[in-house]
Amino acid sequence: MVPSGLEKIEGNKLSIQNSTSKEDEKTNMDPKGGGWTTFPFIIGTMMGFSLGAGGWGANLIVFLITEFHVKNITATLINNVVLGCNNLLPFAGAIVADTFFDSYIVITTSLFVSLLPSPCAMGSLQCSTPSKLQFAVLYMALALASLGIGGTRFTIATNGADQFHKPKDQGIFFNWYFLALYVASSICFTAIIYIQDNLSWGLAFGICVIANAIALVLFASGKRFYRRIKPHGCPFISILRVVFAAVLKRNVPNTFSSQEYNYGSLATTNILQNGPSKSFRFLNCAALKTQGDDSLRGSNARSWKLCTVEKVEDLKTLLKIMRLWSSGILLSITISMVNSLVILQALTMDRHLGPHLKIPAGTGEAFHFPGQIALCYQKFPKPLKSTSTAMVSLLIAIGYYLSTAIIDMVRRTTGWLPDNINNGRLDNVYWMLAVIAVVNFGYYLVCSMLFKYQNLEKPNDIGDLAR
Repeated sequence: MVPSGLEKIEGNKLSIQNSTSKEDEKTNMDPKGGGWTTFPFIIGTMMGFSLGAGGWGANLIVFLITEFHVKNITATLINNVVLGCNNLLPFAGAIVADTFFDSYIVITTSLFVSLLPSPCAMGSLQCSTPSKLQFAVLYMALALASLGIGGTRFTIATNGADQFHKPKDQGIFFNWYFLALYVASSICFTAIIYIQDNLSWGLAFGICVIANAIALVLFASGKRFYRRIKPHGCPFISILRVVFAAVLKRNVPNTFSSQEYNYGSLATTNILQNGPSKSFRFLNCAALKTQGDDSLRGSNARSWKLCTVEKVEDLKTLLKIMRLWSSGILLSITISMVNSLVILQALTMDRHLGPHLKIPAGTGEAFHFPGQIALCYQKFPKPLKSTSTAMVSLLIAIGYYLSTAIIDMVRRTTGWLPDNINNGRLDNVYWMLAVIAVVNFGYYLVCSMLFKYQNLEKPNDIGDLAR
C-alpha cells in the first residue's frame, strides 16, 4: 500500500527530529560519559531518594491526626495539598533544568535541600504537644521536603534517559526506574510505616534522612561518568513565537506552495518537500515567508514573525500528545481520593493480626501512569526533555488539588464526610468516583482513537507514525 502524501509529511516529522538531534548532541551534550556505567549511580540514587521522600509522605495523614491532633477530614485536605505540591514542584524543577541548569545541578541541589527539614517538626518526642510555632515549623519542614522532591523525582528519570542514545535502552532504563520506585515505595508502605506506628516517629524519619544522604553521596560519586546536556534556554519561547507568528499572519491567503515556507535547514527542506503537515494547519502560516521577512534576516525580531517548519511541527506534536495526556486528570482525581479515604477507613478498623502485628493504615497505590513518562520523553521536542517526564507529575498534582476541592465541597454540601466517617456515607462518595472514572474512560477512548503511537525503532515505517 502506497502511503498518502499526508502520511509522508506527518511521518517525516520524526526524521527531522532524528537528523537534528545529532547536531544538537554535538553542541549541547558532553560527548564523554553516559551509557550503562551510570546506571547503578542513578538507580541507587532513585532508591535512596524514594525511601527518604516516601517515608515521610506515605503516612502523613496518620502523623497529622495522631501527633498534631488534626481532625480527620482536615488532615486529608492538608495531605492532598502537600502531595499536590510534591507533584507540582517537579514540573517547575524540570523547567529550571531545561532552561537554566542541567539535570545534575538541579538533582544535587534538591537532594541537599531535602536534608534540611527540622527533626522536631518531623516527629521528635519533644513535639508531643504542638504549639502554633511548632505547626509553623511543621509546614516549613513540609515545604522544604517538597522543594527537595521538586528537582529530583522526575529530573532523575530525564537524567537517566539522557545517558542513552537508543530508544530501546531508554525504555529499559525507564523499566528499572519504575522498579526502583515501586520497591522503595513498598518498603515505605510496610517497614517504615511499621516503625512509625509501633516504635518511633523520630527513628523512622531519621532513617529517611540517612537514605536521602546516601542518595546524595551516591549521585555525586557518579559525576565523572554522566553525560550532561546543556540547557537550551527557555523551551516555551519557541512555542510562543509560533503562536505569535501564526496570529500575526492569520489573514494570509491559504494559497501558497511548499517553496514559500521557511525550513531553516537543508535537512528539513529535503525531508518536508511538500511543506508542513496538514493537521493544525492554522499554525502553518507561522513558517510562511511573506514580504518583508527577508529584511529581518539575522535579527531577533525575525523569529517572532517567521518561524521554521520544525518549530511549527514541534508545537503540533505537543498539541497531539496533550489530548492523550489530559485523559489522565480525572483518573488522577479518583486515585488521589481513594488513597486518602482508604486511610481514614483503616484508622477506624481493628488492624491487628495476632497480638503483636498491626497492619499499617497507609498501604495504597504509590505511583501511577508509568507508561506516560516514557511516551512523553520520546514524543516531546528535544528542548523539553526534562519537562516531558514531569508532565505526569503535573497530572498527579492537578488530581490532588482537584480532589482537595471535591472533598471540601462534598463535606460542605452533604453529610457524606463527617469527621467520624462511621456516621457518614462513604458508599455515596465511592459511587461518585465510579461515575467520574466511567466518564474518564469514555474520554480516554476518544483521545486514544485520535492518537497513534510513533515507533521510534522504525522511523521509516510510515504506517507506525502519528497522525
